[in-house]
Amino acid sequence: MTGFSCFVVGEGALVLNCLKILLEQGGDLRGVCSTDRSVHEWATTHQIVNTEDRSIFEQQILSSEYDYLFSINNLAWVIPTAVIGRARIAIINYHDAQLPQQPNLQTTSWAWLNSKTQHAITKHEIVLGSDATRIFQQKVIGTITGAGESIGDIAPVLDRSLIPIISQQNAEICQQAQALAITRSTSNCPPPEIELAPFQHPYLSTSQLQTSIQRVPIALTEQVEPESLLAIFAAYCARLSPELEFDLGLHIERFDRNIQLSIAQTPIRIQTQAGESFKQFKTRLEPDLNRDLATAATAQFIPVSIALLDNPAQLKSQQLTSAMTLVAYADCSPPELIHTGALTPTDSDAIVRQLQSFVPACNSQPEQPLARLPLMSTAEQHQLLVEWNQTTATIPTDVCIHHLFEQQVARTPDEIAITYKSKQITYQELNTRANQLAHYLIRQGVKPDTLVAIQMERSIKMAIGLLAIHKASGAYLPLDPDFPADRLALMIEDSQAPILLTQQRVMSSLTIPAGVRVIAIDTNWAEIAQQPTTNPHAEVKPEHLAYIIYTSGSTGKPKGVMVEHRNAVNFFTGMDQRIGATPGVWLAVTSLSFDISVLEIFWTLTR
Repeated sequence: MTGFSCFVVGEGALVLNCLKILLEQGGDLRGVCSTDRSVHEWATTHQIVNTEDRSIFEQQILSSEYDYLFSINNLAWVIPTAVIGRARIAIINYHDAQLPQQPNLQTTSWAWLNSKTQHAITKHEIVLGSDATRIFQQKVIGTITGAGESIGDIAPVLDRSLIPIISQQNAEICQQAQALAITRSTSNCPPPEIELAPFQHPYLSTSQLQTSIQRVPIALTEQVEPESLLAIFAAYCARLSPELEFDLGLHIERFDRNIQLSIAQTPIRIQTQAGESFKQFKTRLEPDLNRDLATAATAQFIPVSIALLDNPAQLKSQQLTSAMTLVAYADCSPPELIHTGALTPTDSDAIVRQLQSFVPACNSQPEQPLARLPLMSTAEQHQLLVEWNQTTATIPTDVCIHHLFEQQVARTPDEIAITYKSKQITYQELNTRANQLAHYLIRQGVKPDTLVAIQMERSIKMAIGLLAIHKASGAYLPLDPDFPADRLALMIEDSQAPILLTQQRVMSSLTIPAGVRVIAIDTNWAEIAQQPTTNPHAEVKPEHLAYIIYTSGSTGKPKGVMVEHRNAVNFFTGMDQRIGATPGVWLAVTSLSFDISVLEIFWTLTR
């Protein structure tokens, strides 16, 4: 199938693979919407319109004529009604989920949680109805390995005779699930346990709980509707949680056969969306707070919960089963933070202060994004950002890293600077050899901001090389000999370092571009040893480059991060304040490609 036009929306590595296949199949890619940087880089390279703004993407679709919209692992954008049906042929949803079981879950995760060994890859049509619509492909694969699954041609070109068969099987699964639910509701069978993701407040400790209830009133400067307080507390938890989804307990009122009030707890799923306001959050949450939950109670422990009661006298400690509960009252009594010893007095007071800032902000600024609503008062912010942040220190502004080392050499010339296996070298010896190599590098054209790649085994010679590069006024680019060859090649090519300082026995792992001058420190040392032993007088300043270290590339192509001498000197001053400069021994174990090595090698040698 060739010549079809399409748009693509989705997240993850699967999107990138599908885009490549669509292009190979002759597809006319009109636009891509994704938050993945690697997807944007690929689309830009292939001159395909791309954006991470869903509203822009939606307008682009609505103003175009096209055949397909492919929604691939799309968990963020609920496709609007106006878009559905716009495609001339179909809108295809492609994800790892077997319909209709466990909707709205990543099925691989669901399968692991339920000890399943298989799940399915599903390609189905999106229409205005439910997900159980035309299914173009549904393939069962192994959950744990999954290695044999190939993406294949994602365009719906399978044998059309299979579509009604798969759809019928899907409908039967749906009917069986509905029948099972009816059976459970009309029998004494206990409901299945729900997989919970309970919210854990950072101050909360549930290891040792007291039996007596602790009631901490929350004094507010303005009256807030009791129902709104429940939504605000859920939003407060969302501000503190690193997860986009979590569970709170919701305490609901029940009356038993003797017409006596009791309180049952049910889990309520809290979901947040990036950039949403409190008003949007509350609007989505309100149906769950108001729906009939009388049959949804659970005996599972949920550490944090919310409750709405008529008045404070109605509360009985044994009725609350959570470690911490925010209780609002219908008679507009001040809300209370209730706990059973799970909070220290200091922590409970801190939570109350946070809510005293957060609740009024939600009430007066409902259009503000949740992430911008304050958890601290103005006075607390001033204390944290100003009073406690008086960290000004005197920092040398006229020296570089190697200048500090030379000062230490003058103080302790005969002290041991480095021990490596059975070998040792004093400060004076280390300085002399570094000076000789520095003079040699200057003769090779090294000057301020010249980048010198260094690929050497961990040894005293490696430290000599690093100091020499700085003394020659250059900056070093670490190339760990244990790194993959393609990563090393990328760093050399991308950085355009004109000089490589290395050892003969590790050079075989490198692809060295033409024009790069190679200096093997072991085979060239006889010539290097003829150079002066005095400190070079290079024109290097604190604002010149000290080193470049490349990122891992986990979010795309690795990028070189440039650090100046003054940045490192500032870091050293902070380390002096925290650890001090008392003589001692430091074990240097980190690869040069991680900048904690700057602490291990240079901070120690300059102290």
